[in-house]
Amino acid sequence: MANPAKTLKPTAIGRVVSVTTANGDEYVGALAAFRGSKDGESFLVYLQGVAQPIEVTAEGTVSLHQRV
Repeated sequence: MANPAKTLKPTAIGRVVSVTTANGDEYVGALAAFRGSKDGESFLVYLQGVAQPIEVTAEGTVSLHQRV
Protein backbone atom coordinates (compact mmCIF):
# COMPACT_ATOMS: atom_id res chain seq x y z
CA MET A 1 0.00 0.00 0.00
CA ALA A 2 1.22 3.44 -0.81
CA ASN A 3 1.74 6.68 1.00
CA PRO A 4 -1.16 9.04 0.16
CA ALA A 5 1.20 11.85 -0.90
CA LYS A 6 2.83 9.59 -3.48
CA THR A 7 -0.41 8.08 -4.80
CA LEU A 8 -2.72 11.09 -4.98
CA LYS A 9 -1.82 12.75 -8.27
CA PRO A 10 -4.09 14.37 -10.88
CA THR A 11 -3.61 11.34 -13.13
CA ALA A 12 -5.33 9.17 -10.50
CA ILE A 13 -8.69 10.97 -10.90
CA GLY A 14 -11.24 8.48 -12.19
CA ARG A 15 -9.18 5.44 -11.20
CA VAL A 16 -10.43 2.94 -8.65
CA VAL A 17 -8.63 3.30 -5.34
CA SER A 18 -8.64 1.63 -1.94
CA VAL A 19 -8.51 4.01 1.00
CA THR A 20 -7.71 2.95 4.55
CA THR A 21 -7.95 5.50 7.34
CA ALA A 22 -5.76 5.56 10.44
CA ASN A 23 -8.54 3.92 12.47
CA GLY A 24 -8.90 1.05 9.99
CA ASP A 25 -11.97 2.11 8.00
CA GLU A 26 -11.72 0.90 4.40
CA TYR A 27 -13.32 2.38 1.29
CA VAL A 28 -13.10 1.40 -2.38
CA GLY A 29 -14.32 3.56 -5.24
CA ALA A 30 -13.46 5.79 -8.15
CA LEU A 31 -11.39 8.80 -7.10
CA ALA A 32 -13.42 11.93 -7.80
CA ALA A 33 -11.12 14.51 -6.18
CA PHE A 34 -8.62 15.05 -3.40
CA ARG A 35 -7.24 17.95 -1.44
CA GLY A 36 -4.17 18.10 0.77
CA SER A 37 -3.99 20.06 3.99
CA LYS A 38 -1.81 23.15 4.19
CA ASP A 39 0.67 21.37 6.43
CA GLY A 40 0.77 18.29 4.18
CA GLU A 41 -0.17 16.00 7.05
CA SER A 42 -3.55 14.83 5.74
CA PHE A 43 -5.72 14.59 2.66
CA LEU A 44 -9.44 14.76 2.03
CA VAL A 45 -10.30 12.09 -0.51
CA TYR A 46 -13.58 12.24 -2.41
CA LEU A 47 -14.89 9.01 -3.94
CA GLN A 48 -17.74 8.80 -6.42
CA GLY A 49 -20.89 7.68 -4.63
CA VAL A 50 -19.60 8.48 -1.13
CA ALA A 51 -21.38 11.52 0.32
CA GLN A 52 -18.70 12.67 2.76
CA PRO A 53 -14.99 13.18 2.08
CA ILE A 54 -12.64 10.70 3.72
CA GLU A 55 -9.78 12.11 5.81
CA VAL A 56 -6.53 10.22 5.29
CA THR A 57 -3.53 11.01 7.50
CA ALA A 58 0.04 9.76 7.17
CA GLU A 59 -0.99 6.58 9.04
CA GLY A 60 -3.61 5.80 6.39
CA THR A 61 -3.05 4.45 2.90
CA VAL A 62 -4.33 5.01 -0.61
CA SER A 63 -3.71 2.33 -3.24
CA LEU A 64 -4.48 2.41 -6.95
CA HIS A 65 -6.12 -0.65 -8.46
CA GLN A 66 -4.67 -2.06 -11.64
CA ARG A 67 -6.29 -0.98 -14.88
CA VAL A 68 -7.84 -3.76 -16.93
